[in-house]
Amino acid sequence: MSRKIRNATPADARAILDIYAPYVTDTSITFETEVPT
Repeated sequence: MSRKIRNATPADARAILDIYAPYVTDTSITFETEVPT
């Protein structure tokens, strides 16, 4: 199985937000206080 790294596209935004959201709501890793939309 080969893997490829590529730049994110607008179609990836929802998946990226789903990954990022728990870090905003459940940790102090980011200075954000609300999940971006």
